[in-house]
Amino acid sequence: MMDQRALEGAVAHVLHLPAGDDIFAGLRRFFVEGGWTEVVIMGCAGSMEKAVVRYPQGATLPPLVEQVEFGGAFEICTITGNITYDNEAPRIHLHGSFAENGAKVYGGAIGEGSKTFKSADFFLLAYK
Repeated sequence: MMDQRALEGAVAHVLHLPAGDDIFAGLRRFFVEGGWTEVVIMGCAGSMEKAVVRYPQGATLPPLVEQVEFGGAFEICTITGNITYDNEAPRIHLHGSFAENGAKVYGGAIGEGSKTFKSADFFLLAYK
């Protein structure tokens, strides 16, 4: 069954996170302080110094999830996702990719603990 909803009254925002900021903490703060019902992350431009990536180990349901942490300077190729409420707490769901040395690209579900390097600008649609 397909599920859809209109983002009526959505407001566009650019959220700038400076060097060393925790990506999840910054997005969570924006969501809670703004009193939003849902935020859609349309994209992101910037860099990360720590990238936490989660991915399924195989094709089983529920999936067995593995987590890998990368350290260094990485250019963000893309990050998309959303923030909603789950049992009265913000739930951040991100997927993305990032490049090492301008050549090797990694990606998957972006996890808690990911941090900006120089900065990151998130392009958001938020609604109440």
